[in-house]
Amino acid sequence: MSEALIVAIIALLGSVVAIVVPLLKKPHETKKLDAETVKLYTEAMEKAQQTFMARIDNLERRIEAVEEENERLTDWAERLVVQVKSYGGVPVRITLPKVKVYK
Repeated sequence: MSEALIVAIIALLGSVVAIVVPLLKKPHETKKLDAETVKLYTEAMEKAQQTFMARIDNLERRIEAVEEENERLTDWAERLVVQVKSYGGVPVRITLPKVKVYK
């Protein structure tokens, strides 16, 4: 998973916690909530969930596109190395930065 996807998921969980925790801390006040207020909270949560799910879907598509591009570039680089060696040259070594991988 990418860092942006993790941030989106954490933001969604934070939103849920921000609404649920106060309701759990004061159960006597929770009972005072009328049906309309509960309905508004529910609608807000559903809207937030839809927004975050849309963002997550978008991020997943972008990750797939980047992974495909990476595969194409890796294939191209490997073919280029073979081509350079076939002309008697020595390919330049590339050092890639280490990337944190979240699973």
